[in-house]
Amino acid sequence: MIGPQEALVLDWRLELIRARVHRDHGNAHFLTTITRLRDQVPAEEITEYLSVSQSQVLRWAA
Repeated sequence: MIGPQEALVLDWRLELIRARVHRDHGNAHFLTTITRLRDQVPAEEITEYLSVSQSQVLRWAA
């Protein structure tokens, strides 16, 4: 069984996976997900998880 903190991490990672699939298909859902998660998850974790630069994440969130 996982605790609440682990569940939160799993939730945002799964959401990023879904959003990345949408991005690959040109869906704006990816951009709105990045914008929302940027306020909840440290940018370093998002950049590491997506294997992109922090400046790329900031462009997507703009």
